[in-house]
Amino acid sequence: MLVLVLVGLVTWTNETEIIFQPVESFIEKTFNSDPPEKELLWIKKDLKSKISRLTRQPFEDLTIPYWREGGRTAWILNELGKEQPITIGVVVYQGKIQSINVLVYREKEGMEVRYPFFTGQFTGSALTRRGTLNSRIDSLSGATFSSKALIRASIISLILSEHLSTLQKIVQSR
Repeated sequence: MLVLVLVGLVTWTNETEIIFQPVESFIEKTFNSDPPEKELLWIKKDLKSKISRLTRQPFEDLTIPYWREGGRTAWILNELGKEQPITIGVVVYQGKIQSINVLVYREKEGMEVRYPFFTGQFTGSALTRRGTLNSRIDSLSGATFSSKALIRASIISLILSEHLSTLQKIVQSR
């Protein structure tokens, strides 16, 4: 009997993935059903160090998928909640968060971070000189780890967008 209960718990913890919005749908909505091609940004050592320092978390990704058109970029990031990654879509326009969406949620608790009353706090946020968000984000009680995951995803997206803008300026000046 105990074995059956333990097997049931293991199965339940592995089946907590909830897809709120497929990546393709997020990208189509962001770019009005005419999305640009997906690109990959290679994360080099200096950029990886900057992200790790500002988010106070190790950053191990080698590439990050993104879509870019005009001054708008869309990023798909997987940030760790309490125990599982949360797939988050972030749109940055002219150096500010335009929107943030929870695409896939895998935790047992804290799902409230997907609602507009929480995600709306990020709209218009930009990076300060210290690399923090210039907006106060109120974490949700019972969803602290998930709240922090969305904050990290916002900071990372803003850093990556800024990095892309710098690279684009360098290429254009040549």
